[in-house]
Amino acid sequence: MRDRQQRLEHMKRTFEEQSAKAGDVQRAMRDLRGQGRSPDGAVTVIAAPSGAVVDLQLTEEALRRTPSALRADILSAIQVATQNATQMLDDAVGPITGNRLERIKQGLSMRPQDQTREPGDR
Repeated sequence: MRDRQQRLEHMKRTFEEQSAKAGDVQRAMRDLRGQGRSPDGAVTVIAAPSGAVVDLQLTEEALRRTPSALRADILSAIQVATQNATQMLDDAVGPITGNRLERIKQGLSMRPQDQTREPGDR
């Protein structure tokens, strides 16, 4: 009977610790954003670790570029912003999650090849 109670107490403590860690992870990820810029600073992107673009800023100089040059600068800035956000995620969440960080990143579906698709591609 005592062993059963000890096991239940251990399971309860483990659950509470994991719940606290989940809350820490959620707080760490909530406002995590990375920034990327074109070499001349004409294009600035703010992105989440998942690659979701949160903000895009274009200067007048950027708007004078050809569509293909602008596209290349935007995609490059998105990639840099996502990499920066991912590194920040690693730094913030790694100590909390330990070796489970890779599973979290897989859950975010961070795949750079998805960012370079042409419109209409599936």
